[in-house]
Amino acid sequence: MGRSQLTTTDKINRLVANHFGNFRRSLMNLNERRAFDQLFAVAKNNRLAISQANDVLPIDAAQMAMLIDLQKQIDLLQQRLDEQT
Repeated sequence: MGRSQLTTTDKINRLVANHFGNFRRSLMNLNERRAFDQLFAVAKNNRLAISQANDVLPIDAAQMAMLIDLQKQIDLLQQRLDEQT
């Protein structure tokens, strides 16, 4: 019988559990842990785009999704600043 492929969500969950578990646990500040969790929530919310990035490692695609979300937040804040001036 053939091996089944992991879903993108499974890949992201494994990244958090297997590769970043100790990193997350070592974050002493609760706000840092929340930020960590929020970043990986962004990755999970963009799992369709991540699944289309076949030529890159799952962590690279997840980080790109995180960066795009952060850029959107920066753009929104810049727009708010521009509206105030």
